[in-house]
Amino acid sequence: MVTKLFKKTVDLIYPPICPFCESVIKSGQMWCEDCYEKFPENGYFTEFSKDYVCVSPFIYKEPFREAVLRFKFNELPQLADSLSEPVYRSINEFYENFEFDFVTCVPLSKKRFKKRGYNQAKLIAKNVAVKMNVPYADLLIKIKENAEQHNLPEEKRASNVEGVYQTINNEKISEKTILLIDDVLTTGSTLAECCKMLEIRGAAKVFCATITVVHNENN
Repeated sequence: MVTKLFKKTVDLIYPPICPFCESVIKSGQMWCEDCYEKFPENGYFTEFSKDYVCVSPFIYKEPFREAVLRFKFNELPQLADSLSEPVYRSINEFYENFEFDFVTCVPLSKKRFKKRGYNQAKLIAKNVAVKMNVPYADLLIKIKENAEQHNLPEEKRASNVEGVYQTINNEKISEKTILLIDDVLTTGSTLAECCKMLEIRGAAKVFCATITVVHNENN
């Protein structure tokens, strides 16, 4: 009773908003009806870097692009609740025959985490882990501060992430099937590097999921 009353009070002070258009929505809703009608009928399955695959509910275009940017840069970590649900649905759509041992995420550097206050990929990953009833574990850390990928041309992105990530909790990696989550799949360089590091430590298989994917004619 106290929890419900507290939630109602919070909703009055900070009314929930649709992550895609920022319109006020009812308590308990994850998005507005107008934006929900824009959801693709099916998610997207992308093969990248020859060896890895990723699923995503949305293409990186409006209104989904704006939702990711708002979540990532506008100090709105609470949007993780509504953005993780479509990711979870895509995972069920494409990976329904796989059993995962752990869910993990692409990490931020200490500098970027301090500036932002949270890792958006980790918030999505933790929400998805709960929905899937699979344990979440931090399995990677970022050990070098590199240039931000979105500021680089495609041909420089792979080299920009080489040697940037390192595994932790290695006892949870060997012979395990792992679901790796990030916010956006562009060229796949970051996800591929993280997958490679997990496989070097003995992961049986690594699958990926993101909120959005930047599609082109080659996807």
